[in-house]
Amino acid sequence: SLGRCAGTLMQAANSQYGLFAKEVEPGVYAMVGAAAVLAGVCRVTISLVAIMLELTGGMTYILPFMLAVLVAKMVGDRINGGIYDLYIVLKGYPFLQEELSTTFTETCCDIMECCVQLTTLDVAEQQTSKDLRRLLASSSFRGFPVVNGEHFVGYWP
Repeated sequence: SLGRCAGTLMQAANSQYGLFAKEVEPGVYAMVGAAAVLAGVCRVTISLVAIMLELTGGMTYILPFMLAVLVAKMVGDRINGGIYDLYIVLKGYPFLQEELSTTFTETCCDIMECCVQLTTLDVAEQQTSKDLRRLLASSSFRGFPVVNGEHFVGYWP
């Protein structure tokens, strides 16, 4: 409602003093204000701007939405945590903080098994169902890459 009031004031000022070349629409101010309130309370940013752009149906208002959401989130972060974070604390649920110092020192080579023969299903070999059953029975793997010569075709679980 504050956005609508600001839009009505801007519309009156524009009609009296001619501040803007285009007509001022108070409804747009209301939508920008609603987006700012939601961003300040819930701390959602990108998804909120995307939703508001879908509601307006155009890219004309992307800058006001982005600025309002950004400023509201920054002000809200300075005052307190988001409403969802506060609700978690209020209910006494365990709050899982994001670990910022997580580093991985292992590479894929450290985890993979070495010296394993890669079993593939080659489409070019025209295998029978008996061959496939024998392959399944002789292997402990649950799936096989399907190839056509040297080219990967898919995966057979």
